[in-house]
Amino acid sequence: MVESSQKISQHESSSDGEEQETEMTYEQYLIYAARTGDCDGVKECIVDESIPVNTVDADSGNTALHMACANGFDEMVTQLISYGADLN
Repeated sequence: MVESSQKISQHESSSDGEEQETEMTYEQYLIYAARTGDCDGVKECIVDESIPVNTVDADSGNTALHMACANGFDEMVTQLISYGADLN
């Protein structure tokens, strides 16, 4: 996976209810957004930031399409296919 030099910050709530800030690349954010059902985040990565739709997560070997399918995000699956996600 080619890493973008541009990083973004993502805010998440920890198990104790405190908000944490995580810095990640747009490639990482694409996978994160697909895993969490964030259709706007996926669109931002692919359309606005030109991140390849078939970007592979270095840790898991999964693509955004894998993550959306595994988590039952049907609308996102359709969205990713429309952006040219590889079905094989």
